[in-house]
Amino acid sequence: MKSIVIYNSKRGSTEQYARWIAEDIKAEQCIALEHADFHALDQFDVVVFGGWIRGSGIVGLDKLKKSVPEIFSRLVIFGVGISRLTPENYMQIVDINLNTKDDRWNNVPLHVLPGRYDPSQVAGLDKFLMAVSKRVMISGRVSDKDQGAMEMKAAIEKGVDRMDRKAVEPVVKSVYKICGMSPVTDASDDSDVDEKDRNSGGEGSGQDGGGDPADTDAIMREMLSRHDQE
Repeated sequence: MKSIVIYNSKRGSTEQYARWIAEDIKAEQCIALEHADFHALDQFDVVVFGGWIRGSGIVGLDKLKKSVPEIFSRLVIFGVGISRLTPENYMQIVDINLNTKDDRWNNVPLHVLPGRYDPSQVAGLDKFLMAVSKRVMISGRVSDKDQGAMEMKAAIEKGVDRMDRKAVEPVVKSVYKICGMSPVTDASDDSDVDEKDRNSGGEGSGQDGGGDPADTDAIMREMLSRHDQE
C-alpha cells in the first residue's frame, strides 16, 4: 500500500495527528497542503487529508476537491476541532464538507478528532468567531442545561486540550479498509510511546469536532447505519 498524508494545520494539532497517522500507516509522505503536488497523487493507493475545523467546514478540503475531483474513491478525511462530538454536529460537518452534486462523495470516510484551543494564540478572524460564539452562549440563546454548550463556553474562555494519540485509530482503520487490508498492530510499540507525545500538539481554533475517539467511531457507525436504512 502506497499512501500519503496531507494536512492543513494552523497551530499544530492537525499536523501532529497527520504525523501520527503517517507513522501508523507507514505513509511514503506526510506533507503540508501548501507543498502538496496534486498532479503526483495518482501514484498513491490512499490519500489522507486532514484540516482544522471552522464553522463546521474542514479548512483546505475544498482546494483538494477542486484540484483532484476524482480522488474520492481513495480518500480518507479527518477534521480537528474542540467541541464534544454529537450525531447532530457530526452530520452537520459531513453535510457541509461532503454534500456535493456528485453522490460518490457521500461514501468518503470522514473522522472528527479532538483538538486543542489556546485563547492566547488566537487572533484575527478566528478570535472574532470565537468571541461571537461566546456572546451567543452568554446571551441566553443557549440553555444552561446544554452540557455541550457549557463545555464549549468554558473552552473558549479558558482553553482546552483534548489531543489523544489513540484518536487516529479509526482513521487508520479506514485507510486499510480502502485497500482491503487489516491494520497490523504491535503492542510493544505502543508501550514505548511517551505520555507527553500522546498529548502534544495544539490547533487553537475551530468550533466543532472533539469528543472521545471511541465516541467518534461509534457516531460514524450510527450515522452510516441510519443512512443505509433510509
